Amino acid sequence: MPIARRHHYVPRCYLKAFSVQRKAKRRIHVFDKKTRQTFETATDNVALQSDFNTVKVDGVESDIFEKSIAEFESDLAPALERIIATKSLKQNADHYAILLNFVTMLALRNPRQREQVRDFSRARG
Repeated sequence: MPIARRHHYVPRCYLKAFSVQRKAKRRIHVFDKKTRQTFETATDNVALQSDFNTVKVDGVESDIFEKSIAEFESDLAPALERIIATKSLKQNADHYAILLNFVTMLALRNPRQREQVRDFSRARG
């Protein structure tokens, strides 16, 4: 099985709620903060970075973390769909817990946070 190289730090199942179906792809309006441009693109092309979740440890599969995130997202997708459909967090404690884990993941697992941790590590080292 090929190793995934395009790693999303914002799950596509979350972006889906902000997208529209256009032909075969879900599309989303994007604002690029650096260029100050807006454009429409497929959710496949948003909030991703090549090899973002790659692990470089001897004896460990390089995509082990990406596979773990995919498992979490397979639970996240139906939880988000139910929360959106019912407009409630009260009906399912498991979905509420998944949502809290997702919010934590967004806060900690993104390029800006990773760079801050890297900078801190360099300053200490």
